[in-house]
Amino acid sequence: MRKNYLHLLVALVVLMSACKENEREFYPASRASVYFQLEASAESEAIEEFRYSFVKKLDQKVDTAYLTVGIIGKAVDYDRRFSVEVDTEMTTAEDGLHYKVLDEELVVPAKTFEGQLPVVLYNDDEGLQNNVFYVGFKLVETADFELGPVAKQYGLLSITNQLTKPIWWDDYYYLHFGGAYRQIVHRVFIDVCGRDFSDDKGEASLYGL
Repeated sequence: MRKNYLHLLVALVVLMSACKENEREFYPASRASVYFQLEASAESEAIEEFRYSFVKKLDQKVDTAYLTVGIIGKAVDYDRRFSVEVDTEMTTAEDGLHYKVLDEELVVPAKTFEGQLPVVLYNDDEGLQNNVFYVGFKLVETADFELGPVAKQYGLLSITNQLTKPIWWDDYYYLHFGGAYRQIVHRVFIDVCGRDFSDDKGEASLYGL
């Protein structure tokens, strides 16, 4: 009996050591991975999308959108750099007219689990009133970060002056009333509520949406 107990104890020690070793291999502090931490696009669940509309601030000519990039791995006590590039095949917006990327080399600050990709947006093109333009981004491997899941290596930023379907719309409106998204219904929703809600499910959930 005692011999069996010792064998079991040894087996548990070996298993725990293996688990710790696997954890170190999967989450190495120096080579964590990065991924876009946005919302899945309604058009393609494989692409993370950030939706921006000037419709709530038509008098504003310039604004900045911040796309969140998360990390898989451990936080460390020094800054790390991640990199992005514009994916021309996904992009319909015009650089300098609709948007400007200030820097493609960006930082995940020390002791944090995410970084921000700032994109300057311009409200000068009249085409924004009737069209949605897209900027596609792709994460690039760096000395600090490998790439995360393939589906989250790409991010999509949409820019328009129109009302766009909020990310929570299908969960709330379709569930309770049925029917596809329509801007006129969205406008009635804003009039009744006295305000619109951000494209953040967290904020919408505070109001039961």
